[in-house]
Amino acid sequence: MSTKHLKTLRVIGEETMQIVEGTTIKLDHPATAIADIQLEIRDLTDHIFRNKVIKQGYIYINLIYKGANGCMHHESAEIPFEEEVEIGGLVPGIKKNGYVKVPVQNPEATLDIQNYIMAINSDAKVTAYKQDSHCKGKTKSVFTEVLVKVVAEIFVKVSRWEQMDTFVNGRNGVFRFSGVDRPVNNNNQL
Repeated sequence: MSTKHLKTLRVIGEETMQIVEGTTIKLDHPATAIADIQLEIRDLTDHIFRNKVIKQGYIYINLIYKGANGCMHHESAEIPFEEEVEIGGLVPGIKKNGYVKVPVQNPEATLDIQNYIMAINSDAKVTAYKQDSHCKGKTKSVFTEVLVKVVAEIFVKVSRWEQMDTFVNGRNGVFRFSGVDRPVNNNNQL
């Protein structure tokens, strides 16, 4: 039987976090209707602590609306956020001989954090009305500010890079994994 080294991700934990943020967007043009709200999460970063991952980033909002003049306009805003998710058993560091060696200079290099946006939704509420007599002498109600609330759910999965010895039976392809974990340098080949 021959021995091979296998570099693999071992899942430490996974959890879903929820972000709730809001902002008031001032419109450059008086509006009569909201056509669409487009949402995006940008610049997502992770900070790793014992049993905890802190997420920071921005929620980008693009508000598309119909102006009192009949033209379509848009306004955009970025809302910064910072949320935490607790993942039991998370220890930043390098696993060696079954134990995690801490501290290390760059704990993010020893771990793999995957983020999946499960849902992102918004709700809009008009907050400032005014009367506009722009249209052929008729007075109509328009708005100039919109409060946008955003709810996002992010699934966070944390894994550690580990190396395992595998024994391969060349005749029928049977694999057997040993229980010995070896530290893996994420940047080098095995």
